[in-house]
Amino acid sequence: MTDTAPPLIYRRRLPHFQPDRGSVFITWRLYGSPPPPPPSGRIGLDFVRYERNLETVRRGPFWLRISPVASIVRDALLHAEQVQRRFALCAWVIMPNHIHLLLTPSVSLRIITQGLKGFTAHRANQILHRHHQPFWQDESFDHWIRDEYEFQRVVDYTEQNPVKAGLVRRPIQWKWSSIHDR
Repeated sequence: MTDTAPPLIYRRRLPHFQPDRGSVFITWRLYGSPPPPPPSGRIGLDFVRYERNLETVRRGPFWLRISPVASIVRDALLHAEQVQRRFALCAWVIMPNHIHLLLTPSVSLRIITQGLKGFTAHRANQILHRHHQPFWQDESFDHWIRDEYEFQRVVDYTEQNPVKAGLVRRPIQWKWSSIHDR
């Protein structure tokens, strides 16, 4: 982070904590996709259940399967990183009903999420002819990375997500990911 303010802590349905430096893993899902299972009180377990639910669901919106919509999201991520310099993008994947990002922010996480979600929702809804309707769920899941081992685990997890979901056999085959762009 570029500022020296104390860590930001806020809570909606999920707690959010932003230390002044480090990388963060973020997941957003489409509005109308199944809600996460009830919280167990263990954030790691809750995320595993949440992710399994997103990967196996066969109902709800899958707007990110539509190439022009997925392109908007990918292009917005790259623009926010390379032009706006809001973060360093370490790994990412756009799945049919959610996205995963691993990034190192240079501005507050709230600015990053509001900017990306707002812009991509507006543009995607134009393509889908869904004007003034919600696109993303308001809430997102975020987890701050604590060490290099966890960082590498999250990179692998993110880039293997399309394989795990049965969308491709090898991660490089999934067009909407950091491993494909590399």
